[in-house]
Amino acid sequence: MSAVTTKLNHLMMIGDNSRKHQHSAEFYQYLGRMPTSVTKEQQWSYILRLSTIIQLLEGDEIKNISDYRISAYVYAAVDEARGAFDGATGEVIDDFRSICVLPHRAWQVYCWCRKCVPRTSIINHLRHTAKAAPRYEDAPLIQTGIGRETCIRTLEQIWLLIPKHEVCPERQLLWDQLNASPSSVPPRSPSWQEMGSDDVDTAHQ
Repeated sequence: MSAVTTKLNHLMMIGDNSRKHQHSAEFYQYLGRMPTSVTKEQQWSYILRLSTIIQLLEGDEIKNISDYRISAYVYAAVDEARGAFDGATGEVIDDFRSICVLPHRAWQVYCWCRKCVPRTSIINHLRHTAKAAPRYEDAPLIQTGIGRETCIRTLEQIWLLIPKHEVCPERQLLWDQLNASPSSVPPRSPSWQEMGSDDVDTAHQ
């Protein structure tokens, strides 16, 4: 079990109950559309928004986390995930391991989907199609589909299925033992593929 998975399991098992409730409740609120079969995965996985994962691992808000640490957390979490889906559309992200963190912001990049008129930003695309706007407009964007049709998403859109493991609260965390090894996460800066993509559950707006 990796340091990232260990820490997330630890936080979700013994962390603040209100925080855990918030992660689950957001399925039906903000960018929370999902494949209906994803509920079966809750027996084996924690279903967490990518932006939430980053904040849990860092212990701070996205706005206070440097881009290079965000990138490190994204790649580490994706490497451990069992699957992923887009909370704006409810679609499974089959090629989630091809994720690439971009140095651009949602207000800087245009959407090229067929639903949007030319020069529509990613922010306005979400407002039109998902009736929601990014909470972290200055956070890096995520690209998937490298080498074929690409798709650009915000951190809040992407949900990951993180494997559940039994973690003993009395045992020192592997995360602490590794002490945030530079090979996996850079030093702190000073300042499921079984799911069907056709079956979508619409979130309550």
